[in-house]
Amino acid sequence: MENEKPLTETLPEDRQTGTTTARNNEWTAERLQGFWAAMGGLYGSRWYKEHGADINSPACTIWRNELLTMSPEEAAMGWRACKRSGDEFPCTMPQFTKRVLDAICARKRPNVHKALPEPGTKRKERAATAAEYLKDARGKLKK
Repeated sequence: MENEKPLTETLPEDRQTGTTTARNNEWTAERLQGFWAAMGGLYGSRWYKEHGADINSPACTIWRNELLTMSPEEAAMGWRACKRSGDEFPCTMPQFTKRVLDAICARKRPNVHKALPEPGTKRKERAATAAEYLKDARGKLKK
């Protein structure tokens, strides 16, 4: 931990000057603080008791380093997964990372209804086949 770079050296410069802002897929010191506050808002004082009040503190090095391996959007997906879970207690870093990965995988999976054929196409084919069968059966009964 002695070799850890301070957050200001790890993150790209916060380019929020006038009308220019950092890209959405980049972490800034402000975004990291916002994420930390959002987790605190979700779990309340338990979050801060377990993880500390400031993401820049040495106690938060693991969380900070892990967050820097993902985009802010992915971290937001993890936050939403935590919110949906209804967990009373704050998640651990491995739990959070798993929720992020699950959310990413769910996004990549096609929805089942998109993979099925249109409802009308098979119905028309079956109706035509049934009509042929009935016509053939009626013809045999008349003989």
